[in-house]
Amino acid sequence: MYQRLLILILFSVIMISEGYAQNTGSVSQTPFKSSTNKDKKGLSDKIFLGGGLGAQFGTYTYFNISPSIGYKITDDWHAGINLNYTYYEDRRYDYSTNVYGGGIFTRYIFFDSFFAQAEYEALNGQWSLYRDRYYINSVFVGGGYIQRFGNSFAAIMLLWNLNDTPYSPYANPVIRMTFGFGL
Repeated sequence: MYQRLLILILFSVIMISEGYAQNTGSVSQTPFKSSTNKDKKGLSDKIFLGGGLGAQFGTYTYFNISPSIGYKITDDWHAGINLNYTYYEDRRYDYSTNVYGGGIFTRYIFFDSFFAQAEYEALNGQWSLYRDRYYINSVFVGGGYIQRFGNSFAAIMLLWNLNDTPYSPYANPVIRMTFGFGL
């Protein structure tokens, strides 16, 4: 069941990304077009897609996919949602679990490449071998650096979990790297 959901999410992100990358904005070649029409941005110009992948294999097996979609409120202020799926296996204890959830984020870019970010995330998982599944909520703040490559981007960020507890799956600071299209 989880494998089908993971494949569906991955396929959807790839197809949306490919379709979005092919859309060049259909700028008219007519020299008499008003310059004010260039300043008006449609919905497709304000949406961006991104996310990250992670994997580790061995005694500890870890696989993560975290697609995101965002909206450019202004050129420098962005907000969005992200999904998160992680498979974790510890062969020492014959233990494996599927963790899933999502969150919301907001990001403000300053000096063209540096940004501040705040994020809320809720993850559902079986966090202990002896307990049932439950949610862990995390609140992150931090910042990072974003590099644009035409319509694509790569970002690295350093975040702190303000809701750090002994049950948190994260150790402060959290370092993330994401990639995407549409900025």
